[in-house]
Amino acid sequence: MVSQSQLPNLATTNISTPETLDFIEQCTPDIILTAHLGQILQPAFYELFAGQTFNIHPGKLPVFKGPDPVFHALLEKEKLFTISLHESIRQIDAGKVLAEKTIQPERQTLFRTNLELFKFAGELIASHFLSKDDCLPVPENRPANYRSWPTNSEILKFLAAGNRL
Repeated sequence: MVSQSQLPNLATTNISTPETLDFIEQCTPDIILTAHLGQILQPAFYELFAGQTFNIHPGKLPVFKGPDPVFHALLEKEKLFTISLHESIRQIDAGKVLAEKTIQPERQTLFRTNLELFKFAGELIASHFLSKDDCLPVPENRPANYRSWPTNSEILKFLAAGNRL
């Protein structure tokens, strides 16, 4: 068993810097898994790791694309929330959805809903990469929609509607 101190580690605030890309390449990963990354991967990243990169996204794709899908789902009074595993491609949150899990959280605050969704990340990974196929994606009829970081007015509207962070 490998101890945590033996694992390669690089602290960075930008996953697309040449230093970070060199570090990842030297690790020779089979796959790269990002979760709620909050960054846009640059073309240089995909030149090196296309087809190896996957993302855990706390939103129903393609309906809730973007960096804070739970915020926007709460603002739109959604009752069900989805966490998705998808292929990471150059277009934001546009890769093929490979697995997903939908829940109805007990307490719908921004933090708790994100926390409850990410409890299922391991299930999504096992479902797809171990071919369990027990978290298959459900087709969505609603149109694709990218929502950026919440604006000040959206935050005020969110709080005025009784939502909690």
